[in-house]
Amino acid sequence: MELRQIDTPEEYMASNRNWDLATYSNLTAPRGDAGYYLNATYHPTGALNFSGAHEPELTEIIDKLNQTVSQEERAVLAEQAAEYVHENVINSFVFTSFYHCLHITKIR
Repeated sequence: MELRQIDTPEEYMASNRNWDLATYSNLTAPRGDAGYYLNATYHPTGALNFSGAHEPELTEIIDKLNQTVSQEERAVLAEQAAEYVHENVINSFVFTSFYHCLHITKIR
């Protein structure tokens, strides 16, 4: 196994296909709903679509999400997209929502 640290993973993964596994922290998104993530990661024109996903059924769901204003309808479409990704195992992301902290009140 070869480990490589790179400065800008998005640029490297987009311009190189000589990698099998990429790990990095994607902690910020410009908006708080699923639209950003789905468009960037799974739409054929997505800036973070490094796996090259091109699934017409999923693209149709994302395109419909992009035209939908109602938050309730957007939530339903986002769930449909998530189920599609899960069922078709397009790619896999590992997330953790745990932040580990150590608080020392007394040091000897």
